[in-house]
Amino acid sequence: MIYDTISNLEKYCPLVPQLKTVITSINKENFTAKDIGEYKTRSKNIRYSISHAQSPIKNSLFEMHKEETIVQIILEGKELLALTWREHAKGLPYDKDHDVVLLEGDPTAVIHAEKGHFIIFFPGEPFKEGLGENYTKAIFKLRD
Repeated sequence: MIYDTISNLEKYCPLVPQLKTVITSINKENFTAKDIGEYKTRSKNIRYSISHAQSPIKNSLFEMHKEETIVQIILEGKELLALTWREHAKGLPYDKDHDVVLLEGDPTAVIHAEKGHFIIFFPGEPFKEGLGENYTKAIFKLRD
């Protein structure tokens, strides 16, 4: 997991080369003017969504992706996210179509993400989002 300011996103391109496409999208598009929903990029392996929440999501499970790297960019507001160890969580069956395993577990750490920051979750890293605050964010899903 990486948490940093959006101005440093380019520094992580050697680690995640597909971030170049994410950066191009950020520079070309006005995400705050987009409707909530799913969007495609020029790359067939990169898609994104715009989401918004005004109150905590109740009873949410941790999610873990096996094949996709998830890049979340906070566009407005603040969001509280929780992390857990995958070894300490109980998983439900893997949903191959959506590349996600939902997990029950206790949080081991939290992130208080703010506007202008991004979070990268690598395959195998469980996280729970939408635990509080009021936010709008772009969520990129990168598949090799």
